[in-house]
Amino acid sequence: MHKLLTLLGIVGFLALVIWQLTAHRQVDCNVCMQFKGRTHCALGSAPTQEEAIRAGQTPACSRLASGVTESFQCSATPPISVTCESGD
Repeated sequence: MHKLLTLLGIVGFLALVIWQLTAHRQVDCNVCMQFKGRTHCALGSAPTQEEAIRAGQTPACSRLASGVTESFQCSATPPISVTCESGD
């Protein structure tokens, strides 16, 4: 009986690990930003496309902007291009 419970526990644990790996699909977006005449692209990954775009905008703007005010201005600018792929 003890061996059966151990085996069921191991199988349950493996099922949980597999579910965790497949249930949390990511969306990857390559986001290109243009600010003050310069352009930079960065990759963002997140569970949703909207979050992945935002995750790409942040590092792209950090390369283009100087200081907090410019970072906010850049982040408020729409991307010039966005290419997304789902991890499905």
